[in-house]
Amino acid sequence: MKPKKKPSKELQRLTIKLEFTDTDNEYFDNSHFEVLVNGAIKQVLGIAAPPYSILNFDANTLKGTIEVSEEHLNLIWSALSIYGTHFGKKVAVHLNSIYVILYYFHLPKRIRCDFKGKHVFITGGSKGIGKAIAEEVIARGCKTVSIAARSKSALESATDDLRKLCSSDQFVNWYPLDLSKKYDEIENVIKAAVEESGNVDILINNAGAVIQGGFDELDMNAFENQMRTNYLSAVYVTRCVIESMKKNRSGHVAFVSSAAGQCAIWGYTAYSPSKFALRGFAEALHMELLPFNVGVSILFPPNTNTEGFHEELKTMPEEIHQISHSAGVFSAKEVGSALVDNIGNGEFCTTVGLEGWMLGVLTAGAAPEPNILRAITQTLLAGILRGVMLIYNGLFNRIVHKCHLKKNKTE
Repeated sequence: MKPKKKPSKELQRLTIKLEFTDTDNEYFDNSHFEVLVNGAIKQVLGIAAPPYSILNFDANTLKGTIEVSEEHLNLIWSALSIYGTHFGKKVAVHLNSIYVILYYFHLPKRIRCDFKGKHVFITGGSKGIGKAIAEEVIARGCKTVSIAARSKSALESATDDLRKLCSSDQFVNWYPLDLSKKYDEIENVIKAAVEESGNVDILINNAGAVIQGGFDELDMNAFENQMRTNYLSAVYVTRCVIESMKKNRSGHVAFVSSAAGQCAIWGYTAYSPSKFALRGFAEALHMELLPFNVGVSILFPPNTNTEGFHEELKTMPEEIHQISHSAGVFSAKEVGSALVDNIGNGEFCTTVGLEGWMLGVLTAGAAPEPNILRAITQTLLAGILRGVMLIYNGLFNRIVHKCHLKKNKTE
């Protein structure tokens, strides 16, 4: 029994043009067209194929038309395109106009964020990127900035600096917080911030640390330490604030990862996995929170001129120094401003600099992308940038090899 057709206003038409490699197509008529289309859809989709109707076929122009519900338009289009590309049949599918293509290009909703009057909570907010983010959100009119970090003296100093930027109706509060602790201890600090300033509207998970060195040279505790500080801390803090955001159907959660969370290099066997984990968490959380109108974003900062980076340089192995040197060093203000801009615009991924942009395109994968222009750019350039990245990898491997030879000579 054939399923009933939906009302015509819900149906869309696909125009299919057949392209033959030979000229012997004079006997290709409507019945052949039906066999070809039905076979293509069945081979690709099997029993998952949605209902559709074959309307007509013009043997002179070799064009035929299929009618399908708008819900399944992309599925049929993809099936025929895959069949034409991978099963030896040249079937070109053309939609009626580029507008229709864009209209049915299903991207996640862009959830923009207004900072005015909001309570922003920033982990690792006493220095570097975290402090720069605090300065940016104050400039954009947030009501309260709550910063958390381990060092009480650093928090007091940062709070003094930030309060100088505030208007009379803006506030800055600070909370000592060791994010390597258990969930209950972290939850108590978040509760204190909520009691003082109201629910957290925007959470910036910025706290993190780096442990670098050859895999077999690192203390085994380093791996657990990195996951707890860089990944689990963000999970815990996010868990503390997410209930109120979902209830209010408003809010934003941002994560600060690293370029090392896109491209792992020598010396980051403990650090990179913790930053890659943040990305996986952010992508999954984005999908979960989309129905609740809560935004999620992630920042992949390059080398940034902060106190923490200068500390890293003191013990940075030569391999890491040479590999990361080519990307340059950016100011905390540049990085913080880029993230705050993208939070406001409802973007998911934030990168900084040319190499950051290339990595963002190359590693987009299955990540959510609410920006149609970015989606098209990623689709068109991913293959090319894969080739570019292979060249970079070759350079990185040569650097590691030279450093290896140098070490052997000195031993």
